[in-house]
Amino acid sequence: MLSGSKYLCILALIIVLASCPNDTEPSESRDKLKLSGKVYTREIGAFSLSSVFSGTIVVYAATNGDIAISDEGMGGAGHIKKGQLNYSIGKPAALMPLNPDDLELSAIEGIYSDVTLSSDGSNAAFLYLTPLDTDYDLLIREFCEISPPDTRAFPLVPITLQYGIVNYVYVDRNLTVSAQGSLSSYPLADLPINDFLQGIPFNLADNDAVLKANDIKLGLKKGWNAVHSALTLTITASLPLESLNPETFDIEDIEIDTIAGEIKVSIGNPESHKFTLDNTSSASEVYP
Repeated sequence: MLSGSKYLCILALIIVLASCPNDTEPSESRDKLKLSGKVYTREIGAFSLSSVFSGTIVVYAATNGDIAISDEGMGGAGHIKKGQLNYSIGKPAALMPLNPDDLELSAIEGIYSDVTLSSDGSNAAFLYLTPLDTDYDLLIREFCEISPPDTRAFPLVPITLQYGIVNYVYVDRNLTVSAQGSLSSYPLADLPINDFLQGIPFNLADNDAVLKANDIKLGLKKGWNAVHSALTLTITASLPLESLNPETFDIEDIEIDTIAGEIKVSIGNPESHKFTLDNTSSASEVYP
């Protein structure tokens, strides 16, 4: 079973084809990919009334160390030096047959259906970068933010959580990925980012969300593709007046009323996304 960031990376493949991001330098044939940029860690900051209203619950901190990285035998080379990533790869050393089941959409029951590929016999490779000799499992390109609540309808306060991730995939031919989206009530505990949600002090994973997913009909080009997925959750919570005292504020004072979510289709790679050391996956799991 997939979990955490690798699961959402695969979800990103079929959600949106993006142009190669600003910090990549693919050749015109798309047979080469170069990644570079500052590396960060992501943490859930101290939960307080101040952090809620300032939007600083999720904290990204720049790293400064040297870390060896592995691409799990795909044939690229690179490292993190003084907190800076430099990595390049040509055609992957090994490609695997790409089938609709590999995209894991069927595992997200109730969100996507009728998953198809336009070309039978397609082969692909997903790029996973693993930091070595650290407590982290993956190096991913992501963005997460919990925006300050809108207090105009107090004591109901909408809070917006945005999570985006960029993934890199190589395909050996042009092909179109299609799937039918839906609008449905879905348990957040079953979403790919459940591991991440568990770390946010709103008990989000214990709730259902009305989740909107768009139909998919996107083309991948032969060679390397950068793909992007974005999930937005709008949480409407009740915050009693007495809870606004910083000295007595307690997480239990926040009561979640409704959660609405949307998976958006977009082209491009937002500059807000960062190369991030992530530790929400399990090294014992097997991935395609």
